[in-house]
Amino acid sequence: DRMGQWACSVLKVMHTVAHMDQDLRTPYFSEIQKQIFDRYYKAIHRDSHDQLYLGEKDDDPARVDLVAFETKPKKSRDSTLLKLLHKPENGAEEVFDRVGIRFVTRELLGALRVVKYLRDRMIVMPPNLKPSRSRDTLIDLPGFRQSLGDAMAVFSRGECTEDQLVAVLQKAAHLTPSDPSNPHTSAFYRAIQFTARQLIKLKNPLFDDVRELKTTARGADLSGEMNRLIERLDLKHVPRAPRFFYPYEVQILDLASHEDNELGRSAHSEYKKSQIQTAMRRVMGPLAESR
Repeated sequence: DRMGQWACSVLKVMHTVAHMDQDLRTPYFSEIQKQIFDRYYKAIHRDSHDQLYLGEKDDDPARVDLVAFETKPKKSRDSTLLKLLHKPENGAEEVFDRVGIRFVTRELLGALRVVKYLRDRMIVMPPNLKPSRSRDTLIDLPGFRQSLGDAMAVFSRGECTEDQLVAVLQKAAHLTPSDPSNPHTSAFYRAIQFTARQLIKLKNPLFDDVRELKTTARGADLSGEMNRLIERLDLKHVPRAPRFFYPYEVQILDLASHEDNELGRSAHSEYKKSQIQTAMRRVMGPLAESR
């Protein structure tokens, strides 16, 4: 009956909220953000002309000029809940984009150079990427590899200058036909996107406090009962430095694609509408169809 269907819907939401609130990493979120972002901030600079770039210094040969570098603020509770509710494994599903980073370059070739820089400088470690959440809907890589091989052969023979080589590669970087695996993502959305995982290292201040307490107590004139209580404080039950891998999302795209993603047919509002409809059908079942 309808009352039973409504009760079932409420329980589904309560179940998801319970799982969301029991994430042991949540209290450390600010420190998690800081450790992840710091790996990137140290490579982001502005030169004397106020040009934003990725690199160690102005004359870094691997420097990549950027239009924008953005970090995502903490995902809201409602947004996280919606993301979980529209997935079949809503209780066990991981949310991978609570922490997000975006690079916007002037041209398509710049997006590839950002990927190369992040890999070469070990800001992103390929073994820590999640293959099922790594996709390229920006550049036709097979075609670019072919052009790159041909252009490098010409360059190695001294038949073109470095500037001519770059011009050839700029022309070779073409948009690829989009085929996103996320059914809620517009077919027009374009980006190099991947989920990385970073080892987070935390310090537990309670460990040092308990150790100091035990050390101080050994030289103090305490009652027998107090001594027994302090001796029962076992440091092996107090993690000294909790460590765990935390996922975060990186998006790299050129300016034209960024503007189309933000303002065009792949606007985020359409993505959210699609998510809401899927979540309603999953949670409410027949009730959603009768609205």
